[in-house]
Amino acid sequence: MVRKIYGRGIQPQIEIVNKIIDFGLVDMANEQWRDTLGAITIRNIGNTSLEIDSVNNGLPNINDFSILDGNEGFILEADESAELDLRFTPSESGRTTGALEFYYQGEKEPAIVQLHGEGFANSIGYLSLSLPDLTASPGTLLNIPISLRNQYSLYYSGVTSLETELHFNPTILYPTDSIFTVLNDTTASIAISGMPIADTSGWRLTDINFEVALGNRISSILSLENVQSIGGSVIFTIENGSVALDSLCHEGGTRLFAAADTSQGISTITPNPASNHVEIEIYLIRNGYTELSIFDIMGRKIKTVFEEDVNLEENEKRIIPVDISKIGQGQYVLLFKNSTFIQQTPMMIVK
Repeated sequence: MVRKIYGRGIQPQIEIVNKIIDFGLVDMANEQWRDTLGAITIRNIGNTSLEIDSVNNGLPNINDFSILDGNEGFILEADESAELDLRFTPSESGRTTGALEFYYQGEKEPAIVQLHGEGFANSIGYLSLSLPDLTASPGTLLNIPISLRNQYSLYYSGVTSLETELHFNPTILYPTDSIFTVLNDTTASIAISGMPIADTSGWRLTDINFEVALGNRISSILSLENVQSIGGSVIFTIENGSVALDSLCHEGGTRLFAAADTSQGISTITPNPASNHVEIEIYLIRNGYTELSIFDIMGRKIKTVFEEDVNLEENEKRIIPVDISKIGQGQYVLLFKNSTFIQQTPMMIVK
């Protein structure tokens, strides 16, 4: 006895156009929800009209995703797509998944479009910033990085960037491309803003470039002060650093530029305070590039009054006349520097 089984194949009439709709990251405190309007979900690829019986929310999350318009039954004509208005309203932090279930023409198994979204509520982040411990010789260029050593929960803190102040000894470290403020004879400050935060430990947030000089100490502390976060709250741990001078001659006592027997740099400023003209007396004892400049109290260079690749046969004194008639009234810093020496002297201009 032979039994025959007959069947008839038919072309599918429904196509899932977007298998996944992702709402992305939603701020539960500010944005609260996110809408996707006119989302194209399914298309009738048959030759006749297609009856959609209903559109329902599916597991696992049936509460956070909602259909604003289009959940009632409708008819899709041939080659027509269904466009729905959808909303994601996260109820808790974290990524979640839901579904749209399209029941059509009495079929038991629906066509399914997956829904994804992630909610977050700003929380407190934790991070550790670090500065290196370095050694350097006078006359060399030095790059000092500020690094993100460790972090926790920055992703949900909402922090986008940091701002801080880097403190250092300006007689040892002279910033080559940053504006700085002299606080006293051993401390200057560079204001740093807009340091972007990466959600990765070991990240170099920024770099500051310096020229190293023989200063009034044998080392400079590197410290971060007044650290603030932008966009969220963070608890900071700071690992400060230092720069120690090497290649120093210690015989007879380490010679720093503030020593009594040092006879180079600025000797006199006449007059001081000055109004329109001033004479600056300097002593030159070393060959090589030498510069004398006027800076304001914010560390901005106002005027270079002497710049020369010095070639001496013997120590030399020079008197440099300077026209300051176009410089405004205020407190300024006169800075003398060569490859191994930096000196800063206050100068007042009155009008």
